[in-house]
Amino acid sequence: MATEVIERSSRRGWTLVLASLGVFLTSLDVVVVATALPALRSDLGASLSDLEWTINAYNLALACLILTGSALGTGSAAAACTSSG
Repeated sequence: MATEVIERSSRRGWTLVLASLGVFLTSLDVVVVATALPALRSDLGASLSDLEWTINAYNLALACLILTGSALGTGSAAAACTSSG
């Protein structure tokens, strides 16, 4: 009984750490794109609305890939996802 409680507590800790890492990396990824916006604006002559579309499209694509990866990583597809690299 006591080991089961410790095991659940350990899982909750790892879940929190991994979720926090995912949020941090997503935020960092968006900051990298936002840092490139002035160069995009000057090199491509993009307007403010074009830059907004760039950020929104990047966030949408990133969210779709994260959701697809998490769906592949859970359940019966975990072995296939792991073996495919």
